[in-house]
Amino acid sequence: MFAIRLRVRYDHRATPRRVLALLLLAVGLLASLTLNRAYATVPSSPTSPSSTPGMRQFYLSMTAVNGNQAATACAEGYHFASMWEITDPSNLKYNRRLGQTSPDSGAGPPSQLLEDGSSIPAQGWVRTGYESSTEAVAGQGNCGTWRSDSRAHSGTVVHLSSDWAGGAQDVGVWNAAARACDRSVRVWCVQDQVPGGFSVFLPLVVRNESAQ
Repeated sequence: MFAIRLRVRYDHRATPRRVLALLLLAVGLLASLTLNRAYATVPSSPTSPSSTPGMRQFYLSMTAVNGNQAATACAEGYHFASMWEITDPSNLKYNRRLGQTSPDSGAGPPSQLLEDGSSIPAQGWVRTGYESSTEAVAGQGNCGTWRSDSRAHSGTVVHLSSDWAGGAQDVGVWNAAARACDRSVRVWCVQDQVPGGFSVFLPLVVRNESAQ
């Protein structure tokens, strides 16, 4: 943590153009100091993904929905994730406040969940990047672009592998499957924007000379 105190003085008789130029100079100086300080504090060794600030967040919804509700199941500031947005979870931060967790998920996503006394894969609906399809093919079926809740139609779900020694993953670290659109399944959600950057606010005090 650090603090920068910037004091700007100017003659009230100065023209608006000169005042504006002075304020722009002050903003530029403050931004330069902030960036220099930020770069100076970056550690020489890479930080772990879980401790890196500004990482995009994702989560597996606590609520399970039919295929035609998947596109609207995510919290404000998040959207229904495409498979290609969450393919590499090591580049993302899991939101434990919004998402499902398991006893050993730690700061990461769950691979298995306990439901009705049984252990089940922590599956969630996911966008495929494919054209509108109801086929029972993982990576293609998307409940007709997530508008169908018919048992005759299918969408794609994915979950993280829990069999590291003998399992063969379908996409990176993920296993994929097709599920009927009338099934209640959780949803993979990802943050709309990557947090980061900074904003600078300087108070502008204008002296009313007519009151003199």
